[in-house]
Amino acid sequence: MKKTRIFGIFLTVMALLLTTSLVKSQTDRSSVHLILGNPSEATQDASNADNFLMLKPQYALSYNKGKSIANWTSWQLNQNWLGDVQRCTVGGQDGFAPDTSLPSGFKPVVPSDYQGSGFDRGHMTPSADRTANATDNCATFLMTNRARLASMAKVLNSTSLSQRVLGR
Repeated sequence: MKKTRIFGIFLTVMALLLTTSLVKSQTDRSSVHLILGNPSEATQDASNADNFLMLKPQYALSYNKGKSIANWTSWQLNQNWLGDVQRCTVGGQDGFAPDTSLPSGFKPVVPSDYQGSGFDRGHMTPSADRTANATDNCATFLMTNRARLASMAKVLNSTSLSQRVLGR
């Protein structure tokens, strides 16, 4: 009798785990870019401000309001996304632009926020992975899809400094 009851409890627990797993996987698959999952379980609830899920046709990302930068991005890559479109430009300059789809209360980062900061900006979802059309390529230039990068001058200076300190 005890074995039957324990086995019944085991089956109930397994059924609950399986149901939870199926519901979670269906949620994660709400975007073609999340087929492999949602690494931080980001949500589209604006009160989850430092792990806010943004689903775009071109990629998905978790945005961190406190740091004003993406925690991660995820994108599908196959031949359908690739073509001959050139890098997005606006007025002869790179096309980086504020992301106006951020929720109310989230301050959009603008390209000038980087001026004088000592940082360059780079793509999280690469521009080269979205060359099928101009709309897709320009979506990679939204400021929510950029990362802070040490400027090349800083990298070169820190390399030569470390070479001097380490004697290499």
